[in-house]
Parts: sequence; structure tokens; C-alpha cells
Amino acid sequence: RRVLFRSIMRIFLILIIQVLISFLFSNLLNTKWIFKELICNYVFVVFWCSYIICILGIGIVKKITRNRDKRNLI
Repeated sequence: RRVLFRSIMRIFLILIIQVLISFLFSNLLNTKWIFKELICNYVFVVFWCSYIICILGIGIVKKITRNRDKRNLI
């Protein structure tokens, strides 16, 4: 339960930071900031897809190494 809660909080934290940085950049570049454009932006989509793939990959590797360690102890 804690791990799930931490993961969800981490995702929300990254999302909030990403929105704030895009808002800051839009103000620095004197462009209009639209939330819809942020979500539809390819960088946003690629970032979140790669983040999810990395998290899943790390989880799978951890599970495999734990199973190996348990087998070696028996």
C-alpha cells in the first residue's frame, strides 16, 4: 500500500512540476499558455510514456532479482 501511495504521489509531483515549468517557459517566451496544448504536446506524451516504461522495467527487474535471491537461499 505504501509503495503504491508513494508512486502515485511521485507521479503527481512530476506532473505538477512539469505544468509549472511549462507555465514559466510560456511566460518567459511571451506566449499564451493553454493546458490543452501542454497535454497534447509530443514532449509531454513521450515523457510520460517513457516514465511509465522505465518504472515498469525497474519493477520487473526488482522482482526477477528478488526471485533469484530467494532461489539461491533455498
